[in-house]
Amino acid sequence: MAIVNLSVTHKNCTIKTLSLFNVSQKEQFQRIQKLLHRNIALEVVNIRTCNRFELFLYINNSQTDEKILHEMKDIFGDGASFLTIRRDDKAIKHLFDVTTTLDSMIIGEHQILGQVKDAFNEAIISKTANTNLSPIFERAIRAGKRVRTETTLCEGNVSIASVSIKAAKNCIGTIEGVSAMVLGAGKISRMIVTMLKNKKVRNVYVTNRGKKRALELAKEVGGLAVPFEEFRSYIKHCDVIFCASSAPHTLIHKSDIELALAGRDKPLLLVDVAMPPDVDEAIWKMGNVTYYGIDYIRGHMNGIEEKRKKEIPKAQSIIKEEAATLERYLKTKEKKEIIRDISMYMNSIREQEVKRLLNEKYDEVDAIEAFSHSIMKKILHNLLSNIQNPDTPIKHAKIIKDLMLAKKKEIERS
Repeated sequence: MAIVNLSVTHKNCTIKTLSLFNVSQKEQFQRIQKLLHRNIALEVVNIRTCNRFELFLYINNSQTDEKILHEMKDIFGDGASFLTIRRDDKAIKHLFDVTTTLDSMIIGEHQILGQVKDAFNEAIISKTANTNLSPIFERAIRAGKRVRTETTLCEGNVSIASVSIKAAKNCIGTIEGVSAMVLGAGKISRMIVTMLKNKKVRNVYVTNRGKKRALELAKEVGGLAVPFEEFRSYIKHCDVIFCASSAPHTLIHKSDIELALAGRDKPLLLVDVAMPPDVDEAIWKMGNVTYYGIDYIRGHMNGIEEKRKKEIPKAQSIIKEEAATLERYLKTKEKKEIIRDISMYMNSIREQEVKRLLNEKYDEVDAIEAFSHSIMKKILHNLLSNIQNPDTPIKHAKIIKDLMLAKKKEIERS
């Protein structure tokens, strides 16, 4: 068996590439079920954020990378050709880097650990993950928690939301007293809305396709929930719009902005961190409009990252410790499974021989002799056949002999 990771992240693709994986939760669950039903994977955990798509698979070792990628293309479409594939130690190391934020767009950002935990819990609840991926995710999550508490890597609670607010402030001059709209009611939207209220904005409009979530979020911060079907008519009242929805297509079009800007001199700022973008590309360079997309936000994160890099060695040390503990656990688990399989095989032979012995007529001594020889012959048959195989390296045969005779030598010495 093997662990395989398939990923597309902000490091190795464009916004448009990532958008190929932005489907509804229902459709994504159906894709994962196909992976399981086709026996491509025995267990699956899927991590999806605005700038990464990750699949962690527990597979049969006979599955080659080529076969897995072929199946991925059939299930996931054109986006599959952008997937990076990792196996075993490299896949596990990547998961540790993700949970400890070393692979994040912002090193030390707070959201990713919670997103990994949510993805893992969802897999457990939906029964797409079980005893094989569980210890790996549990240990990686533990490493993420330790990095938070034992280093200053995550100090300051820097996130896409906070950097978006800062970028808006730099553009407008001040957030206090402005009117803002937030598209979406997910985690990033929730953080943006909370930060806006703390900055004493004049109005916060919240809109989401699911009315209930928009109402709940607006109520928490004293904002106004805007019906999704009507949010475009509120754009004219806004100084800045933060776009963080999970819609699979653009929500704001050129005609919407032209209508909102008609008869007003005040410029409009659009901060779009949605994946795919909520704002149509035709708007990005319109007059009286400033557009900050996810790439712009990434640029602002570089300076923050420089200050945190000194903590990376401490985080890597924690990863090394937790990975070593995981490796010991997995080796012990594998040995127990080997012992279980050997014991079951031995016991099946014993049962067969006992049954044969009871059905045949022997005197007591002959019966014991025949029984013992028969068991020894059958137990050793596969082992000796493999040793005698010309393709078996002699060093492997010697290792088997040394393992089998180790206890005998110990007894002789005592």
